[in-house]
Amino acid sequence: MKEAAGYVSRQHRFRIGPGAAQGSLRRSARETLEDLLHLQLDEVLLRNFQETFGSEELPLETLLTLIEASILPPDLLKAAQRLATSRPHDPDSLRVLALGFGSMGQTAFAVASAQRAVRLAPHDAQIAEEFAHWQRLAGCLLANTAWLSKAALIFDELAEREPLHCDFPFQAGLLKSDLKLFRQAESSFREAIARHPRHARAHKFLGDTLKELGRGSDAQQAYLRAAELFTLNARNATARRSAFLFDEARDAYKQAVMVGYSRAAFATQIARLESLELETIELLET
Repeated sequence: MKEAAGYVSRQHRFRIGPGAAQGSLRRSARETLEDLLHLQLDEVLLRNFQETFGSEELPLETLLTLIEASILPPDLLKAAQRLATSRPHDPDSLRVLALGFGSMGQTAFAVASAQRAVRLAPHDAQIAEEFAHWQRLAGCLLANTAWLSKAALIFDELAEREPLHCDFPFQAGLLKSDLKLFRQAESSFREAIARHPRHARAHKFLGDTLKELGRGSDAQQAYLRAAELFTLNARNATARRSAFLFDEARDAYKQAVMVGYSRAAFATQIARLESLELETIELLET
């Protein structure tokens, strides 16, 4: 992919889980957690980490693994703080610190740490994405529209930098919906779908946006497409993920009814969905 002028493409430097290739693009939080579940990272393994490293500086990849697994106790947050203190000009240390603060519910500190990382690496897409994430979370918690607007702007800029990346316009759409800028949100969700036509959640949130704009017929079509994609994805997922996706499909059908979808057709689709879910569970259990 040709890179935009002035943009530095970032590669993930952390190895998480068996087979995670060095230098591969950063995996999503969900994929990381699935790897960690596969590894059965539990309290025993956590104690082993602590016994191995004691009060010494934990390796960056170890901290990231523990933080993203959502098992970061206060002593590991302190380790992240020591790491950032010892490497004050290292943006990776600061983004780990932001993850640590965020996992402990200290969102304002997460924003501040991520902002420092952005200042050190202004062309780093991954750091900018994480800064926008904390901005959005803090903006929602504090009802701060300025922070939400800033996060939306960051995701719009990232979407321009990465014309093949579907999640950046999707995240921008979510933020514009939070700000009740529904026409702009529609544009962002449609851009995400153009980049990834089988993005079920983009179709679902497009439906929500169109409903807010009073376009019930268009919203209905978006919801039905989302339900179809959630169902398709559920049939090719792990057992835990599959159950979640079937629930998402059910909700999309319910939303379609609210904007005019036939209740008879809804009943037919739900019966079909439940049959597929039962079939999928049986296949996964064999």
